[in-house]
Amino acid sequence: MRAVRPYDEPTPAWMLPLAWEVTEVKVLVATDQSQNGNLAVDLARSTTWPPDTLLRVLTCIEPLGAGGELGVPPYTYDDALVTSAREGLQSAASGVKRPGLLTEYVVCVGRAADEIVRQAADLKADLVIVGSRGRGPLATTLLGSVAAEVVDRSPCPVLVARRPALNKIVLAEDGSSGAAGALAYLTSSPFATSLAEVPVQVTGVVDTDMPWALTSGIDGHATGPMYEAYQEGLGAQRKALATKTRETAEVLTRLGRRATAALREGHPASELIAEASESDGDLIVVGTRGRTGLERLALGSVTRAVLTHAKCSVLVVHQKTERSAGARPAAKD
Repeated sequence: MRAVRPYDEPTPAWMLPLAWEVTEVKVLVATDQSQNGNLAVDLARSTTWPPDTLLRVLTCIEPLGAGGELGVPPYTYDDALVTSAREGLQSAASGVKRPGLLTEYVVCVGRAADEIVRQAADLKADLVIVGSRGRGPLATTLLGSVAAEVVDRSPCPVLVARRPALNKIVLAEDGSSGAAGALAYLTSSPFATSLAEVPVQVTGVVDTDMPWALTSGIDGHATGPMYEAYQEGLGAQRKALATKTRETAEVLTRLGRRATAALREGHPASELIAEASESDGDLIVVGTRGRTGLERLALGSVTRAVLTHAKCSVLVVHQKTERSAGARPAAKD
């Protein structure tokens, strides 16, 4: 059984990030059997997993009804749907099986996000891989409501699959404890050995979006002491972030990884997405505080924007959760 000790605070770059003790790997792969949903299965199939990895491949049938609420009849479904779903799941995931891996197939009946989070908690999963099935014309639907809720509520890191393989990683570095946790997961988690040969681009973004208060003058141009203080702070941020991205790349290099550092300026989410696009990155790795429920916005606007708009896969590394694993957020949220 794995033992997990997430970072509580940033770790100096010269220290080996031993936040995860690797003993075995348990991965939950969730698909709705759509083309986009099966990207989770494709990614699991293309990944080189350590021996004795357990892959639980799951699909979920969402029956009609409201579960007996407000006088509405309980959930109903046709047994034939379960048989069909099981056959489709086994067909889609047939290529995942290989010597040394343990593979399970599970068909759940219920609300998809609830079942995925429950299965992750029951399995004590090290990672959840889920497809992204956005619906509708709005750009914000690119993530999909199920994937978004799983990211919010999962007791472990979540990889939202939008590509069938991982060939280059963009690691977001902002000097925070969340970024330190992402580095730890990328280097010493049970999933880390699967990514050992994948090059990493450590990317820091200097947020140059000027505060509204500095751009609300009569002529629309910022001047005066506040503006000068802002520019001074921006210069300090550039220097500190350049040092931090370089140190993080050095940590990865010392661990035998191929890593480079990059510094960009602009809106953090937009620049991380642009970096992945320009460098042919298949995966953006971001860290977050991992809060859930009424505190879901603590996931961070940058992380949420990357999840919503990136065209490549995104791995969200939660730190210590502050709610019991799998708890469903309040309805008002």
